[in-house]
Amino acid sequence: MSPRRVPDAAGGGSGRRPGDEAPAPTARRDSYYGRPILKPPTWEARDIAGYFFLGGLAGGSSILGAGA
Repeated sequence: MSPRRVPDAAGGGSGRRPGDEAPAPTARRDSYYGRPILKPPTWEARDIAGYFFLGGLAGGSSILGAGA
């Protein structure tokens, strides 16, 4: 009995089984120039809390203004 062929994502038969994939390469955390890919965030927890507070205050006042 011959081994069963498993179709790949394109629908053709590659002959590989699902467990035959190569291990993923390790992730690199720096870019080509040795600098970080993402810059560190410039905001603090107080900035985010203030943004949500003022956004809620604006939303509540607009509902009160529409009701008046």
